[in-house]
Amino acid sequence: MNSKYTKRARIFTGTGCNAKCRFCYYYLTGLKDYWSENIIRKEINIAKSAGMKAVDFSGGEPTVHPKFLELVEYARSKGFKVICTLTNGIRMSDEKFVKKIVDAGINDVLFSVHGCNPQEHDFITQIPKSFDKIIKAIYNFKEYDIPFRVNCTVTKINYKNLERHAELYNKLEPIQVNFILFNDFELADKLTELFAIKYSEASTFIKKAIDIMDGVIPYINVRYIPFCFMEGYEKHVCNYPQKIFDPFEWSQRMLIRLPSTGITPFWKYVGYLIYGFVKTHPKPKLCREYLEDICIAMRIRDYVKSDVCRECKFRNICQGLEKSYVKVFGTSELKPVAGEPIRDPLYFRHNFYKGYKYGN
Repeated sequence: MNSKYTKRARIFTGTGCNAKCRFCYYYLTGLKDYWSENIIRKEINIAKSAGMKAVDFSGGEPTVHPKFLELVEYARSKGFKVICTLTNGIRMSDEKFVKKIVDAGINDVLFSVHGCNPQEHDFITQIPKSFDKIIKAIYNFKEYDIPFRVNCTVTKINYKNLERHAELYNKLEPIQVNFILFNDFELADKLTELFAIKYSEASTFIKKAIDIMDGVIPYINVRYIPFCFMEGYEKHVCNYPQKIFDPFEWSQRMLIRLPSTGITPFWKYVGYLIYGFVKTHPKPKLCREYLEDICIAMRIRDYVKSDVCRECKFRNICQGLEKSYVKVFGTSELKPVAGEPIRDPLYFRHNFYKGYKYGN
């Protein structure tokens, strides 16, 4: 992997969903809507004019949007190399539907697999047989020999079973697995108390899971965890300082300007200012890279560090702890790691995606 910035954009379809995941702030706050086809088309156009090469339809659950197939076809007509959808797999358990979306242009899927068995997964989604459906969906998609990926949100419910998750993923053979440490991003105040686990505790199970998948799953990421919890596994850490260089992650300058539900007016205002700057700057290709860094710097302001972090060799490439996490657990877990300060955010990841190209 070189130091090029990601060319992947999130295309938000709305908060509507056919699952009821217990940790989802859209579900818990009762949000359920769909963006209009015209607005989503405009977002696709903006992504194209901004130089993006890949788009990820995201929600909610994109596949339940009334115009999902038409929107996929439109993205294909704009020439994107990768057209992906995030999904809980419920609709994709229908073989005919999978054929339709592949024919429309979907050539990448990111499945949300939060449980390693029907009991765990169905409990989290609150949809009976949702585990059976997502496994069926994955095998339906595999029929087309198209690479797919897996997200797993790590919570109090499933973290002790991560080794079993790893065994399941090895059988499914995704090209990437993302362990996402639960983080409410301050959009739902009480969720951290309900679902977050101490990183010092979760990291033990995550490392064991990585050991099981190592050599089988090409790319394994752990997101939103400080480096000091992942010694020996640092290359797998993909937090905000790393994600703008990750080809599977979203461009932050594209994400920050989306007027999606839950984003404050301040962020909308800043986002549109940034977009206007990109359009009017005499050297837009150059300033776009700076804007990714600016957006990351703004996002990291929602994180805090302990005084001991000043002595840690990871202090320049680590974002620290999210504020709501600190409210619940404090900062006493943080332990400085001795050594020369590391300044390159890709110090452990320069060759992580070596050979990967969009559309491969």
